[in-house]
Amino acid sequence: MVKVAIYGLTTEGYLLAKALSKKGYTVNMIDGKIQMGLEITEDLIKRYDNMEDWAKSDTPVGFKGLMSEIVRECDYLFFTPKMKEGGEESFQEALIRLKEIASHLNRGSNFINCTPLPLGKNFEFIELIEKVRGINVNEDFNYAYFPLIPRKASSYTLGLSDLKKGKSISNLIFNLGNKPLLASLSSSEFLHFKYVIQNYSHLVSEFELSGRVKGEETVKKDTKEFYVDDLITFLFDLKNFSLNLKPTEPLHYFCSGIFKSIDLYLKNLISALKNLLKIKELKLSRTRLLVSWLIDDYEIRGEKRPFLNLMVSKLRDHIGEATSLSKEQIKRRSVRFPDMQEKHNLIISCSSEDSSLWSELKDGNILVKANQFLV
Repeated sequence: MVKVAIYGLTTEGYLLAKALSKKGYTVNMIDGKIQMGLEITEDLIKRYDNMEDWAKSDTPVGFKGLMSEIVRECDYLFFTPKMKEGGEESFQEALIRLKEIASHLNRGSNFINCTPLPLGKNFEFIELIEKVRGINVNEDFNYAYFPLIPRKASSYTLGLSDLKKGKSISNLIFNLGNKPLLASLSSSEFLHFKYVIQNYSHLVSEFELSGRVKGEETVKKDTKEFYVDDLITFLFDLKNFSLNLKPTEPLHYFCSGIFKSIDLYLKNLISALKNLLKIKELKLSRTRLLVSWLIDDYEIRGEKRPFLNLMVSKLRDHIGEATSLSKEQIKRRSVRFPDMQEKHNLIISCSSEDSSLWSELKDGNILVKANQFLV
């Protein structure tokens, strides 16, 4: 029986675990904090649809296996830890996590890194494994780069340290139904960069230009809505990519332009809210801003929660009373405050899911979509 270990209790890691388990692999997920693992069984998959349900369950799942034993015995190890905001600090944190498990890697095993890294940093991962464990890549172990798409068990690309010797890794990935672009390790880093840049090229043009046609209802009707959630989805990757770019490189200018566009969007959101208050003739003292954003706190990338906090802080500084709603409040679609009769609530929805939940508002509440149209 082929054994697979997944390091990190994340949404993407759990999706991988479920897919692998259904294909007949023996899968263990490892909690790096307690350095223990748990086999992902059919019963556990039926009980917990996603990582959040599992993590917040009142029923103990019972971690039993030691991390060292699970890693030592596995044939494949997927690296899917929970990360913070992108940047140098995030990469150093990843190195610390890697060091924890590298000493237990067995000869003949396959290591698959699923975290988006700065350009060229996969080779530092390999060097660390070789140094800590005393084994050589392509001789004693195989290495792959499989940067998972947020909240999915798939990737745009699969990079292998050796395209021939890493064939068992590509076979396993393809067996899950994934069809990533197969490439060398260095090429896969640029392919993922290309994927992220293309995603932002479309998004930034939408956010920069669509807001200028606010009055054209026919245009809005035929245009897909994009939200703050979409704008921040790959911010972690973009921050990492920009680390190794020289200021004179065109790609550096491109990344800087995206960062500026994101900053500008917050300013445009604040202006749109102020304008709405004037149109509705609402006093600041009698208005409360409620930010609704259903964030998955178990994603590998950790950019959305800090950005939400930044957004709320900016709204407080430039407009007035503002707070973020809890996931429970959003799902109940109910906001109750002691002064409900005295204040109007402006609910700012940051994703299409949030907008759908708040589509029917009562009691003087007003919905503002944080999309490219700001309506």
